[in-house]
Parts: sequence; C-alpha cells; structure tokens
Amino acid sequence: MALNMRKHYIDNLRWLILLILIPYHAAQAWNTWGEPNYIFFEGNRAISSIIVFFSPYFMPVLFVLSGISTKLALQKRTKKSI
Repeated sequence: MALNMRKHYIDNLRWLILLILIPYHAAQAWNTWGEPNYIFFEGNRAISSIIVFFSPYFMPVLFVLSGISTKLALQKRTKKSI
C-alpha cells in the first residue's frame, strides 16, 4: 500500500465510535449510580452495566485513532511545510 493512500479503516472506526457514542450518552438517562442528568428515567441495571463496561474505552480509542491519523498526515508533508 502506498504511503499517500488514505487508510479508510481508520475513518470507518472513527465514525463507528462516534455513532455508538450517541446511544451511549442517551442511555445515561437510565443510570443507577445517581448521577444527575438533564433527563432521568427509572434506573435500569442492564443499561447501566453496559455504560460502565464501555466507559473506559471510548476516549482512549478516539485518542489512538487521532494519533494514528496525525502520524499519517505528518508523513505526507515535508519538513518545510510543517
């Protein structure tokens, strides 16, 4: 694969994570740990368990994808253009 070709799997991972974050944040209304939100419904342990399980992964994955994208973008440029 040539160096200047776009890595579409990185873009696909990025938009997939961002689309998953929408229902993730909406599900926060059913939390059972008592955190106040703009909307709060009756607590649901199953939804809260899913939120707690995925919480530590979203931001690190987005930071890794950002770092990979930055590295690939900087490899395309010369030192003068940076």
